[in-house]
Amino acid sequence: MRQAVALKLLRRAGLRPSAARIGVLLVLQATGVKCLSADEVYHALLLRGTHAGLGTIYRTLRQCLETGLIERELDIERLWRYRLKPVDAEPPALQLVCPTSGRVVFLDDPNLHATLLAAARGHGISLVGRTVSIAATEARKDAGGMGATELAVAGSGPAVRPT
Repeated sequence: MRQAVALKLLRRAGLRPSAARIGVLLVLQATGVKCLSADEVYHALLLRGTHAGLGTIYRTLRQCLETGLIERELDIERLWRYRLKPVDAEPPALQLVCPTSGRVVFLDDPNLHATLLAAARGHGISLVGRTVSIAATEARKDAGGMGATELAVAGSGPAVRPT
C-alpha cells in the first residue's frame, strides 16, 4: 500500500491523515494476513523511522477499528492482534489460525458455518456478519519425506489440509 492509498482510506473513513495513522496502516498492510499486537505495531513503526508514543498507537488502532479500516482478534494469550481489513473482498466466514506461526487457512464450508451459527445462537451469541477464527496448532509431517503441513484443532478429529 502506498501512502496515497492510506491517505484515501483515512479520508474515506473520516479520519485526519496523521503520521501515526498512515504508519499504522502501512505496517499492517505489510504483514498481509498476519495479525500484530499494538506493541509489535509500535516497534515496526520505530524501525520505519516513525516516532509515536504507545498511547498514540493504541488510540490510532481503536479509531481505525471503530471506522472499519482494521479488524482485531483475541489470540490464545488473550492479547488483541490487529490486521488491515480487506478492502475489495468480503472476509471469509471461517478460518483456522495458528497462534505460533500466524498462518491462516480459510475454510469455505457453508454447512460447517451454518452449524457454528446455530450452535452460537443456541448459547445466545450472534456470529452473523462475523469472521469465525479457530485457534489451531500447526504440525509438520515428515512421513515419506513429504514435509506436508496441516492445521489441527485439539479434539476436533482429522486435520484440515490447506489447498
